[in-house]
Amino acid sequence: MLSPFELRGFEFAEELQGAVGQWLGPWCGDCWRFQAIGHPRALDILNGLGAFAHGGRWNAPRTFPVVYGSTDGATALKESQANDRYYRVVSRKARIYVCLGFRLQRVLDLSDPAVLGDLKITANDLRAEDWRKQQARGVESLSQCIGRAAHAAGAEGILVGSAAVRGGLNLAFFPRNQDADSRVILHDAAAIQALVLGGGV
Repeated sequence: MLSPFELRGFEFAEELQGAVGQWLGPWCGDCWRFQAIGHPRALDILNGLGAFAHGGRWNAPRTFPVVYGSTDGATALKESQANDRYYRVVSRKARIYVCLGFRLQRVLDLSDPAVLGDLKITANDLRAEDWRKQQARGVESLSQCIGRAAHAAGAEGILVGSAAVRGGLNLAFFPRNQDADSRVILHDAAAIQALVLGGGV
């Protein structure tokens, strides 16, 4: 039997697929993230497989890859520390500060109150939810349900207010849904590749 969130996920997917022109629109900009350095290639930053393996706010584990980023550096730092704050630990793993450039065609903008109203949810609903607790129980969270529905509807990503920083803005990018006309770049990729492979860290 499907959970209420799973049922709502199918409803979201149907609604999104039926209103692609209304809710999925273009977005262009830069995003920053603090990236763990344990990757064999710099471009692995763009594959989203870490979130695929462990899950995140907008994807349950082993569902689809997601690249998470923030539209400003201060929010990116707070987001990178979110797990530490939640589990009350201090991480000493090395990370590098990277910038990604996006030009996307089909983004679900959950920072738009009109879209939230159409979906009958609020920004407070999303901020207040403890998705980590839901995931630990093996239950899909509301945000993961929305992410799954958006991914199924062909969205390239979700733009949404940060739960860590009031006024901050995050992008959850779905690499498997990237449109042929969209562009995603890792700024300064050659230097990052040399840093990671050349022992400069």
